[in-house]
Amino acid sequence: MIDRTKTNSTFASAVAHHDAGRLAEAERSFRAVLKEQPAHPVATHLLGLICAKTGRVAEGLELIKRSISYRPNDADFQRNLGLTYRIAGRTEQACEAFRASLALRTDATVLIDLVNALNDLRQHAQAETYARQAVQIAPKSPDAHIALGSVLMALQRIDEAIGVFQTAVSLNTNSGEAYKRLGMALYHRGRFPKAHDILELANRLVPGDPELLNQIGLTLQKLSRRHEARAWFEKVLSMNLTGVDGLFHTANALECLDRLEEAIDLFKKALAINPDLWNAALANSMVRLGRTDEAMELFRQAVERYPNYPLAHLNYGLTLLLKGQYEQGWAEYDWRWHCPTQHEDPRNYPQPKWKDQNIADKRVLLYAEQGLGDTLLMVRYLPMVLERGPEKVILECQGALVALFTRSFPRVQIVRSTETLPEFDLHAALFDLPLIFKTTLETVPAPIPYLVPDPEKVAAWHARLGAGLKVGLVWAGSASNPGDRDRSMPLSAMAPLATVSGVRFISLQKGPPSEQLANPPAGLNIEDYTADISNFDDTAALIECLDLVIAVDTSVAHLSGGLGKPTWIPLPYSWFWLYLEKRHDTPWYPRSRLFRQSVRRDWTDPMNRIATELKQWAQAYDGT
Repeated sequence: MIDRTKTNSTFASAVAHHDAGRLAEAERSFRAVLKEQPAHPVATHLLGLICAKTGRVAEGLELIKRSISYRPNDADFQRNLGLTYRIAGRTEQACEAFRASLALRTDATVLIDLVNALNDLRQHAQAETYARQAVQIAPKSPDAHIALGSVLMALQRIDEAIGVFQTAVSLNTNSGEAYKRLGMALYHRGRFPKAHDILELANRLVPGDPELLNQIGLTLQKLSRRHEARAWFEKVLSMNLTGVDGLFHTANALECLDRLEEAIDLFKKALAINPDLWNAALANSMVRLGRTDEAMELFRQAVERYPNYPLAHLNYGLTLLLKGQYEQGWAEYDWRWHCPTQHEDPRNYPQPKWKDQNIADKRVLLYAEQGLGDTLLMVRYLPMVLERGPEKVILECQGALVALFTRSFPRVQIVRSTETLPEFDLHAALFDLPLIFKTTLETVPAPIPYLVPDPEKVAAWHARLGAGLKVGLVWAGSASNPGDRDRSMPLSAMAPLATVSGVRFISLQKGPPSEQLANPPAGLNIEDYTADISNFDDTAALIECLDLVIAVDTSVAHLSGGLGKPTWIPLPYSWFWLYLEKRHDTPWYPRSRLFRQSVRRDWTDPMNRIATELKQWAQAYDGT
């Protein structure tokens, strides 16, 4: 005979242990209850939750489903089944359970759970519907607004997301999660100083959130405070996180610390638990290690599994371009317009976008959409656009390029990006042109040179520099570039050049890295005239007077290549799409040569090879 008084007392004790987080004690008590009352629905259910929380997910699911068989109309039971399915990586079943819970009782918290699960499945349109329903039901709930903002972020509607997160913050000024999400949105909008302030505030409210710690580190990297950033990533590692989320956060920190092999291992372990948590970090780490075949397959699988996931398409496109598969690559790269976290917003002009329309007798606006080097790369298409017979071609570009482009393309109206645009009929970004012209590896336009320096400035530099074999040097790019940690080197890495005699080295380095000229490698004498360079027109004239340029992958390398100057580019082990794989030349700049790292993050080999070949140049130089 069952002693119900004793059983009820044991059950009450079990619940108290559970609520206090004493899970081992709670489990023993719940099992004692079930020994006396095997069909006790709440004891069965709570024991299932304990199993799920302590890593025995399969047993937990079985117990929770059994409890639902005893009490099928309990909305909380259905919700907890969904949460446990998410732990198990069975996200579609989680959505079914959340919907079953909502069918029994409309609840904003369960709507938020469903939103999060749909986000994992990249079903963002459905997720937005449920998120807005949660906000309607609970307009004063910061969590509901956070869920909606997260969906908007996934949909790449960042400005809307910022507004929603600001609402969440106003509803609870002590919500660290709301501040964290707002800071992350500001980061993706490129507002790094403000993002850093907000994220620091979030960390004071909820210290120890690994996602937040990683985000602070990433923001400090964007602010060129790399040493400080490193400390935040190391904090994540010191937490010894477990579980699928913990594995992901740790892997992201390892990737940021350049411990790529370890990061890949943890990403794989996390995805083995829950494939729906796929992100680009695993494949991007593989690209940085030169494992591009594996990376491309991962991106291909992502595109297949999530056909409306823009970032997967963009990364797949970049990998295809790296492989020289231009026809499909340019089409996938067009998804960049749906990735504002990676790219600027599309121009929403009332005039139609130029895709493949006839532009004869039309006024066509082209505009720079990326960095200075990218603009220098893509203006090679301007003569091809003119060949199609437009009434006018207008190019909007960065101010530093206006003078050079005005001379180089006299039939094109060059406009600064800060100026009012003239009238136009169609528009396209410069990086739309390869797709418009169906560029293949065999048809890359390379009318070298396509840039024309100022002849008067060239004459002045010739007179000023005098005779000798002159080689320009650039060792670093902008620290704000996401790939700068791989592409840039310290001036000290150019020490092998000091062994080359008969060469005059001329600095073309601008920005903070130029300060390294105060302490050059022993024996490396570098002349510096950059104080007299104010724009790319000045730099172009100086380059024209040189015999060779040695530059890491920066705008100067593109400028030199477009001028038709022999250019040697030391490249990192991780490959940028423009330079393809395993090649020592590039179809984009026929007079450029590539010197790739043989060991990641080690410039010794490429700089030694450059020094060896430069010695041969110097020996053959006849002074003409």
